[in-house]
Amino acid sequence: DVRKLINTTKAFTRIAAKGREESLRVDEIIEETLLLMRDISKSAKVNLYFEPPTKLLVIQSQAVVLEQIMLNVILNAIQQIAELRPSIGGWIKIHTDFFNEAKDEMKCRIFIEDNGPGIHAKLWEKVFEMGYTTRREGSGIGLYISRNLIRDIGGEIFISQSRILSGSIFVL
Repeated sequence: DVRKLINTTKAFTRIAAKGREESLRVDEIIEETLLLMRDISKSAKVNLYFEPPTKLLVIQSQAVVLEQIMLNVILNAIQQIAELRPSIGGWIKIHTDFFNEAKDEMKCRIFIEDNGPGIHAKLWEKVFEMGYTTRREGSGIGLYISRNLIRDIGGEIFISQSRILSGSIFVL
């Protein structure tokens, strides 16, 4: 199992290394990611919602890396909702925000909100550790890989809010 985890982590690192920075429309990347998750979310009875930005939002990044990060977070949410409420499902909402961090530096945030089981505040950092999982079939590498990938492209991922049995908000 450890060997499998290490090989998977190395594979994702190679994917990130191959990626090239390009100008990306954030809304298109999100829509493509949601399209990839459509069948999985449908079978889990999880509705996906995306509120596109009011202004064109273009960033310099790697599409494959950004998609992989969002896939990991969204898949985790779908799996947690399906486990919590297998018969009624739930929802995941995504929206973006941008702000000036410095005078000439604009930053983009992607919010991924769900109505899953929530995460206790004591675990907000632990969920990003390699091997940590609450699911019987989970590997505990999705969020670990996501954090490493986003750091590699100069970003960060964190939980901004979570309430037990009411859901969580992840911010990229």
